[in-house]
Amino acid sequence: MSWKDIYGQRKGHATFVKSNFYDGSNFTNQAHSVVSERDPAKHAEMRKYLSNAFSDRSLKEQEYLISGTEHSWISTVLGSMGQASLGDTLTRFPLLARIWMRLNSNWAKALAEDSARHESYTLDLIEKRVNERTSRKDYMSHLIQDQAVKQLSIVQLAAHASDFVIAGSETTATTLTVATYFLCRYPLVLQKLQTEVRMTFTKYEQINGASAANLKYLHAVCLEALRVFPPLPLALPRVVPPGGDTVDGCFVPEESPNKRIIASIDFNGIQRHDELQYPEGKHSLAFWKSRVESLIPEIGGSSGIGLATAHLLSSRGATVHILDRDEPSIKTLENYPKSSKNGTLTFHSCELTSWSLLLDIFTEIGHVDIVVANAGVSEECDYFADEFTGTGDLAEPAYSVIDVSLKATLNVVKLALRAFRMQWAGRRDEQIGLIRALRPKLPRAEFGGSTINAVAPAATVTALLPADLAAPIRAAGLPVSTAHHVALAIVWSATARQAWQVEGYGKDSRAVVESEGRWNGRVILTLGDRWTEVEEPHATLRNQWMGKWNADMTALQQVATDVREVA
Repeated sequence: MSWKDIYGQRKGHATFVKSNFYDGSNFTNQAHSVVSERDPAKHAEMRKYLSNAFSDRSLKEQEYLISGTEHSWISTVLGSMGQASLGDTLTRFPLLARIWMRLNSNWAKALAEDSARHESYTLDLIEKRVNERTSRKDYMSHLIQDQAVKQLSIVQLAAHASDFVIAGSETTATTLTVATYFLCRYPLVLQKLQTEVRMTFTKYEQINGASAANLKYLHAVCLEALRVFPPLPLALPRVVPPGGDTVDGCFVPEESPNKRIIASIDFNGIQRHDELQYPEGKHSLAFWKSRVESLIPEIGGSSGIGLATAHLLSSRGATVHILDRDEPSIKTLENYPKSSKNGTLTFHSCELTSWSLLLDIFTEIGHVDIVVANAGVSEECDYFADEFTGTGDLAEPAYSVIDVSLKATLNVVKLALRAFRMQWAGRRDEQIGLIRALRPKLPRAEFGGSTINAVAPAATVTALLPADLAAPIRAAGLPVSTAHHVALAIVWSATARQAWQVEGYGKDSRAVVESEGRWNGRVILTLGDRWTEVEEPHATLRNQWMGKWNADMTALQQVATDVREVA
């Protein structure tokens, strides 16, 4: 809402006009451009007659003019932009400005000379272009056609041209630099982009604006680069209208003689903090926006991550069955807010290491959509410390960690697969080896197109890691997750979709590997308030950590022993 309130037009509200920051643009002492014009009515008129110069048709006509080298004019413009930004900063800090001017007495003179050189060069180019008799189509040709009708002076045309150069050069260069940097950091994204381009074009001459517009993945990469690092390095300041006004429901007072009130939105502040994401990764928006009619058994859901997950799913309308030894306390449940879409939470008392009890409860529940295996206990003994029986014999160590965290998980997977043979589902599991073993097998028809995924939480405040034990981690400035954050990752793993598979197995064709579908065989690492999917990068870098020859031979062994019926 802040964006629309500050920069848009609201019925019954005055316009937040541009601040005097824009008076520092080139040519403003002679004529305003579409950037520097502060009068809303005049600015609207400029936008109207400039629109033809930048229509799709006009841009296609100008495409052949694009050069692969930087013009000296661009270098001059970019150099003066940095100095202009410094000048704007100094106006905000008078004391700093006086110190700067004392130490750099020739700075203002040099800045004025650069600006004058730029304006003079721009005027010369515009005069030559206006007097040139040519059928060449460029953005100036449209302005020249309207020059007499709109009464545009040479200085006015030069002011527009100056801003076009700035807007179309430095911003583009910044975005391309950011995209290149992150593509180098994320080889999987680079590989996907290379595949799209090389499968679309066989020679350079085929590439143009129209043909490149069909590259959906390239478009997504460009948008992601703009999100991660907006090329505009500053906010666009607007002046609060007389009498003050509201921004996103908050009242902002008007400017006074002793107080300068500026409204703006910092582009770097509105971007998400996370780094480059896979452009084709899709949230299951329907899951969050509509009621979820799912039957979800959750193993180990009486506290911590499990209970947070159960409540999150229930709050979206799901029917959740908690299987655990101890029922959640009333006090614990009161910590979770009520939702208008609450489903149901049903508790089943169950010793999770008991196969017969698990089987009976799964049989009682019947149809299931998602299964979450979350049971786990902390190490309660030292396996290598000697303990003795009443008769003095060496006692066998207790294996509760293995029984609950591994054996119970394997049993739940078995019961889930049995239920999924006639239906589809996504699930979460903590055993990475199990994920990799079942990844190529589960999507087959005999398992109802089931999928298996995992969430591996790092330090998370739960009963296993109470807040006091997590305090030293936080004191060191290190990330600690909440149970709710891990719960979000679990729900995501069960509902997300992928643009391609983690990796192929055995006789899988390229079409299979690149097929879209539900998440399968993926693992989310949660660390603080961040998620990272780790299985795909692990698979992508197999040649590096395993060795190319070893990886190739292992892949051929998989082909030789793959007895699946692969399409």
